[in-house]
Amino acid sequence: MVQQSQFGNTPMEDPNLHLTMFLEVCDTLKFNGTSTNAIHLRLFRFCLRVKAWAWLHSLPPGSISMWDELTKVFLAKFFSSKQDGEFEESNYLICSTKGRVTL
Repeated sequence: MVQQSQFGNTPMEDPNLHLTMFLEVCDTLKFNGTSTNAIHLRLFRFCLRVKAWAWLHSLPPGSISMWDELTKVFLAKFFSSKQDGEFEESNYLICSTKGRVTL
């Protein structure tokens, strides 16, 4: 389901829109005993294409354990490159969740 709309960092792709669409899909999934944070972190890798996927896997193991952390580094990497470095805190799409999961 999340693979239908993969982000690859092409000029026509909007990282904010991608995150919004990803969260809409994730919000349709519920697993007993699994936090929303865990669902987001575990599924995010499947909604990325080559360059974005490689970037995610280049992050140090254990460096991301919360969805809002991943959102920040994702947008810092991909939104700022689209806006010529004009990245502001107000552009973050942050989903607050409970629990910690190591990526």
